[in-house]
Amino acid sequence: MESYYILRDGKKVGPIDPQKMETAIDKGIVKAETKVWTKGMQTWVPAIKTSLSVYFREGPPAVPSGDASNKYAWMLATIPIITGVVCALLGLGIVATIIQWILNTVFLLLDKAELDKSDCDIGAIIWLGLVLVPVYLFVRSAKVDKNYGYSVTWCILFIVLLVL
Repeated sequence: MESYYILRDGKKVGPIDPQKMETAIDKGIVKAETKVWTKGMQTWVPAIKTSLSVYFREGPPAVPSGDASNKYAWMLATIPIITGVVCALLGLGIVATIIQWILNTVFLLLDKAELDKSDCDIGAIIWLGLVLVPVYLFVRSAKVDKNYGYSVTWCILFIVLLVL
C-alpha cells in the first residue's frame, strides 16, 4: 500500500505510511470523510472511497426489530391501571390525567430510543402515543414483533379501570 497525504485544516499533511494511517484512523484523526491523496490519484477523495476503506471498522449491525426490547411497551400498557388506582386511592382526580400523560410521554420516548437501537423504523407513529396509546401499541406490535400482548393488555386494563 502506498503512503497517503491527508487534508487537515486546509493544509496537506504527509506522506503518511500505511501503518501510521491505520493508527490515525483507529484514533479518529482520519475519518471516513477526510480527503486523502496518493500516487496515481487525479484528485483528493474521501478516505472511505480508497483502499483505506478496510480500516474503517463499523460496529455490529442493528438489532433485528423482532429482538428489540418490549419493556417500555409493557410499561405503557400498564400505566392506565397503575395511575388510575394510585390516584383514586389518593383522591387526585384531574392530577391522574396529568400524571398519566407525563408517564406516557416518558415511556414513549424511552420506547423510541429502544427501537432506534434496532432496525425497526416506527417513524411518525411515536406521536400517536401521546394521544392514542392503544393505537400506537397496536401499530408498534405490527411493525416490530407481531406480539399484540401489550396492546391487548392496555385495552383490558383501561376497561377494568373504567369499571372500577
